[in-house]
Amino acid sequence: MSANQNREPLAPCELTEPVSVPEKDLPRRLFANAHLNAQYPLTFRSLRPVFDFDKPTGRLSTISLLVVHRSTSNLSFADTHRVHRDVRHWFGIGYHFWIERCGAVLLGRPWNLVGAHAKPYNRCSYGICLAGGDAPPTTLQLRTCGALITRLVQSDVDACWWAFHREVAGSRCPGDSLQLQDLKPHIAPSVKRAVSRFGSMTAGGALKINPALWGA
Repeated sequence: MSANQNREPLAPCELTEPVSVPEKDLPRRLFANAHLNAQYPLTFRSLRPVFDFDKPTGRLSTISLLVVHRSTSNLSFADTHRVHRDVRHWFGIGYHFWIERCGAVLLGRPWNLVGAHAKPYNRCSYGICLAGGDAPPTTLQLRTCGALITRLVQSDVDACWWAFHREVAGSRCPGDSLQLQDLKPHIAPSVKRAVSRFGSMTAGGALKINPALWGA
């Protein structure tokens, strides 16, 4: 599907007590362009995860990179949050946005706080994770991910870029089930890939990125 074609409504989600999220609780950059907002619709939900506010985490000031992940198991959003908080002893779920297989976006780590998903770029990036483990992402997930990327960068298209996790860190994430050709048709053509900024890859398949360029 072309990014410019009309998009069908998102399917209903089977979630435990999902709560709609008011616009005031979301990053303002998501609503910077009314035309794109209509062209790339998004449905936000929150399960109100409990974060451990006793653990220190910094505040995000500049977002220059969006990192796309896939969950490595069939753990739910809530279970992933518990593992990150109680097993890894993080502040809570490391991703800022979690995309369910039905296409709804669940809010994870507060959007104005540093995430835990793509070291050393956590201090300048948002983490976006598609649920589903090794199963191929659904069309609704791809469409939502493309819309989220488009709307997050639309207010500063020359300063914010996106990449897969495997391209910025020593990881295989998001795995073989999510490739560039799957996601690119759902992203506005004006949105740039981080790889196009640097143009070279390491032997391990990661981008040759200087963290200083990202404010990391």
